[in-house]
Amino acid sequence: MLKGNLFRFIALHISFIRFLVPTLCLAVAVACSGDRPAGVKIFSAERILEHRKKKDEAFSDTKRSPLSIVEIARFHGLHYYKPNADYAVRAILKRSSRLDTITMQTTTSELRQVVRIGVFEFLLGGKQLHLTAFAYIEPRNNYELFVPFKDATNGVDTYEVGRYMSIEPLEDDSAYLIDFNEAYNPFCAYNEVYSCPLIPIENVLPISVAAGEKKWN
Repeated sequence: MLKGNLFRFIALHISFIRFLVPTLCLAVAVACSGDRPAGVKIFSAERILEHRKKKDEAFSDTKRSPLSIVEIARFHGLHYYKPNADYAVRAILKRSSRLDTITMQTTTSELRQVVRIGVFEFLLGGKQLHLTAFAYIEPRNNYELFVPFKDATNGVDTYEVGRYMSIEPLEDDSAYLIDFNEAYNPFCAYNEVYSCPLIPIENVLPISVAAGEKKWN
């Protein structure tokens, strides 16, 4: 028990350092970039389509796919909205004054411990919206920010439980691109043996987000 707690303590503080301590190299890059900070993404339909192609390849691979053998045999690709630049929006990350740990319910009895990093603020569809960004206490996904969300398309065109986004943390918290074209389904959308965090009420958007991955079937 002591050893496990020690590992969690170390992981939490590594995450804290990763998100809050700027590096000299990136600071220099930002100062010299002129148009935009280094590492900031721009919308690219080509990049999105290439990523989708690679994901289809992974889903066709029996060693990497969450699908059953029967489903893989008849798999012809996942379903998506067409890439749309209107759903790639600039956002500001308002970081939390302290790193609160919360417990997320999942689609199974498993519980997930995450840290509330901050809130993304952005304008979409003429509305000022926000989404909370989390990070897992136990390191995974290369310390990416975990942004689960629901919207009015759930249960109609998209997975009823909700969708996720994984966003690389930046040093400039005013320079994020939230690209809903990259919204994806958790693995439990394809196979109920997987355990997936449920969407917290604070991340339920009051609009339809017709971008990203659609429901599997």
